[in-house]
Amino acid sequence: MTTPGSQARIVKTVLQVVAVAASVVAAVAVLLLPTVTRVTSDAQGLSRTETISLVQVDGTAIVIILLVPVTLTLAPLLVPATQRQPVRVVSTVLLAVFVALGALSIGAFFVPALALAVVAMLLPPWRAAPARRGG
Repeated sequence: MTTPGSQARIVKTVLQVVAVAASVVAAVAVLLLPTVTRVTSDAQGLSRTETISLVQVDGTAIVIILLVPVTLTLAPLLVPATQRQPVRVVSTVLLAVFVALGALSIGAFFVPALALAVVAMLLPPWRAAPARRGG
């Protein structure tokens, strides 16, 4: 039998796992999808437009940047259950900063992961209803 407190922990953990999955999907999308448009022109004035991925523009160094939100969403799952909420708060705030700083580029891709992390952070622990006293 699960108690209301353990149900809350399970729901928070599931939300955090889904946040990790959302950040991994976003990181892979940013890494591989064509998100940059490059326009070049030659001496005759002919222009050529191509759409390329961030890996083609920035090389593999972009992977390190994309690991930041994945690590931030994963961090609460890597600590003991008693320390999860403080770590969840810190990592969610840092993820929000990452999303805000990158809002005009890659940050927007991580908004779903941020939303899930915020819900997991704000979800209150459920408590059992107090027992009624006869009388």
